[in-house]
Amino acid sequence: MLPMLVCIVGIYVGLYFNFLTLLPFSVLGVVVSIVLTANAEQPLTDVPSALLSPVIVVQVGYVFGLIMRENYGHFLARFNLSPSKRA
Repeated sequence: MLPMLVCIVGIYVGLYFNFLTLLPFSVLGVVVSIVLTANAEQPLTDVPSALLSPVIVVQVGYVFGLIMRENYGHFLARFNLSPSKRA
C-alpha cells in the first residue's frame, strides 16, 4: 500500500511541480519508511531496502507525471466546461 501511495505522490509532484520539490518528498518518504519499519519491529537488515524503495518509487512516479504532464493539460482543456472567452 505504501509504495502505491508514494508513487501517486510522485505522479502528483511530476504533474504540478518542478524538480526541486522532489527532494523534500523523497526525504518525507524515507522518514515515513523508517517510522513504519521501526513500528513493525523488523530486523536492521531490512532497513536499507526500506530506505531505498520509497526514494526509487517516488522518482518513478515523478517520471510518469512528467510524461503525462502535456497530455494531462490537453485532457483538462478538452473537458473544460467554462464558457469560451472569445469575443
